[in-house]
Amino acid sequence: MVELVTTIKIHGGGREVGNLCLELKVNETKIALDYGMPLRKKEPCHFPVYFDAVVVSHPHIDHIGNLPFYVRKKEEDVVFGTPPTRDLTYIMLNVGLKIDKEEGWDPAFTLEDIIDTHKHWNMAWHNKPFEKKDVQLIPYYSGHTLGSAMYYIDANGKKIIFTSDINNEKTIFYPGAELWKIEKNPDVLIIESTYGDKVRKSYTETISELKSRIMKYAGWTSVNGKGVVFIPVFSLEKSQQLMKIVDEIAKTMKCDAYYLSRSGFEILQVYKKSLWHTDLSLNNIKFNQKIKEPAIVIASSGFCNGGPSESLLKTYAPREDCAIIVPAGYVAPDTPLGMAIQNRSVITEKGEKEVKAKIERVELSSHADQKGLLEIINTINPKKVILVHGEKQAAEALNAKLKDREVHIPNNKESIEI
Repeated sequence: MVELVTTIKIHGGGREVGNLCLELKVNETKIALDYGMPLRKKEPCHFPVYFDAVVVSHPHIDHIGNLPFYVRKKEEDVVFGTPPTRDLTYIMLNVGLKIDKEEGWDPAFTLEDIIDTHKHWNMAWHNKPFEKKDVQLIPYYSGHTLGSAMYYIDANGKKIIFTSDINNEKTIFYPGAELWKIEKNPDVLIIESTYGDKVRKSYTETISELKSRIMKYAGWTSVNGKGVVFIPVFSLEKSQQLMKIVDEIAKTMKCDAYYLSRSGFEILQVYKKSLWHTDLSLNNIKFNQKIKEPAIVIASSGFCNGGPSESLLKTYAPREDCAIIVPAGYVAPDTPLGMAIQNRSVITEKGEKEVKAKIERVELSSHADQKGLLEIINTINPKKVILVHGEKQAAEALNAKLKDREVHIPNNKESIEI
């Protein structure tokens, strides 16, 4: 009898953040774990389309961005993910396609392919096992976004845990990754290493600091009778957290607050449907309305290279009576927000202008930092660790802390036998 071999091949996400696509091969069964795209560059999808199925962890574009390319012309249901992930994926893919068209980029799929992706979706429910040929999977909540999942996988008797993006801290909406539910001591743990070289403040401390900064500048603009506290965010996850925070501040301080993002408003409806136990009425925020100063304004996109925030940065950055609060640790340097921070300049319709607004950064993240990743790894206690979704230096820094464990930091195209 020939022994079956189980392998993991890295198609994307090896020594890089985003662009995640891993191939799990058992006998003749081939399953993709996520099917994303690069974070900072446009390129044609280079992932295989031969997979029997794609298992999706969560709906950030770097994990689902090329799904329509895979699904096109397929006649069976080939995508697995939780119900919120399905609904949010549909919104995110539509937004991505719109931006691609505006920028003159052809992603090689159409709106019809996005609709097919939604149609060919198999519902995967947290804590409920499902099968695809030789592989059994169980999704557990991963603490990263609404509906996000890490997967326990039984592949030909080999026990694998795939976390994708994960967060083990309690947040405004969630309890953190449900590590207590998942089976321990697997053969392999495949885990992100995005912040493998960084230790941040706790989530509680970060939220407290964020509220303090927003209230400080909201009070300042209120006294001046003009000016805006501008908060650029991405439409999924951070937007919903910031809306909740700003809604409470606006109620307490009796100040005007606005949220500008059509896709973010659509995403909020999914959150309201799923988080029925959480008050998301947000009665103190005006949605997609004309801004009256002084005010707090939340807008997408997070790097000000699209969405309402692109024009708002040009308006508010040159003004001394405005403040910009950036709730992100990483800002792409070649984006308008990155240049505003580093070069203190912004390109407007009237030419380059000096940034006179106050800019402050508070790192709000839904990823575990080095301390959190070590806690997750030691709790799960795998025989072998595969670090993906992280730059080389971040993965190596995390590896240096993992004493007496077999650790792989694979390159793209590399295969690992399990």
